Amino acid sequence: MHCIRDLGYWTTKIARKVKIFSFDDDKKVFATETSSYGYFPMLSFLLPAKRREKVEWFMDKYTESKAVYPNADFSFVGHSNGTYLLAKALTEYPCCKFKNIVLAGSVVPTTYTWNELIKKGQVKSVMNYVATSDWVVALFPKAIQILNIQDLGSAGHDGFDDLDHPNEIEYVRGAHSAALKEEHWDDIAEFIVNGKVPDKTFQKERSSWLVWLGHISPLVWLAIIS
Repeated sequence: MHCIRDLGYWTTKIARKVKIFSFDDDKKVFATETSSYGYFPMLSFLLPAKRREKVEWFMDKYTESKAVYPNADFSFVGHSNGTYLLAKALTEYPCCKFKNIVLAGSVVPTTYTWNELIKKGQVKSVMNYVATSDWVVALFPKAIQILNIQDLGSAGHDGFDDLDHPNEIEYVRGAHSAALKEEHWDDIAEFIVNGKVPDKTFQKERSSWLVWLGHISPLVWLAIIS
């Protein structure tokens, strides 16, 4: 599921990778859903009611797919606003269940209760990519999280409190779309198909100046507005 200001062409490429990895499992049949909710501008993203409309769209797609494949396990790959749609759907719709979840550039709060959802059986496993220089998340959703004015957060920059290594991928080199680079497609596909977390070395640290700016992100936006 893609983010704002994006039509999600990358989703079909990762879907192909999932299909390729699924060829080794002759006991399962894999189908992919790469629908787009269309171009979603920044202003609409800032409005909770508009985000809510996209959550309802997401649940409509989930319900339709569930009707076609009633016995299937559903997994998910999402970026930025796509991660928000999933997190909100899981919170508000107990019937919504996903097996393996991959998050990239997440704008979900760091305090999101994944362990509670796992205990309830709504989720089996989560892999979250944290980037070294995700200034989009560090300066905007993190500012909202600090001010506690909406249900957005900085998990794509800070990680989740409820996830630990190795499911917390720290850190992939790059900015907001770092985890969507082709070099990570195989890892994403294998986690979706087999639940296997990549066994490799990533970057050890985030950008120190961005971490510092993230801590004072509300002041950064106040300065920009001024």
